Amino acid sequence: MAFLMKSMLSNQVKNLGLGGGGEESKDEAAPSDPAAAAGMTREEYEEYQKQMIEENNEVSSVAFIQNLE
Repeated sequence: MAFLMKSMLSNQVKNLGLGGGGEESKDEAAPSDPAAAAGMTREEYEEYQKQMIEENNEVSSVAFIQNLE
């Protein structure tokens, strides 16, 4: 009986938009494509990723050389 009451109340709250439905709107707000999330085209995003990897490699190389000295 308690399960039935809980189920009925939770359904009513979801229909009012006070709970449960908020999770769905979060999914809609976040695009699945990271390029779109960053406000870039796919090509721009790929170039950005390449630059970030190159910069990370440079920083790692400098840190490695400094540790050798």
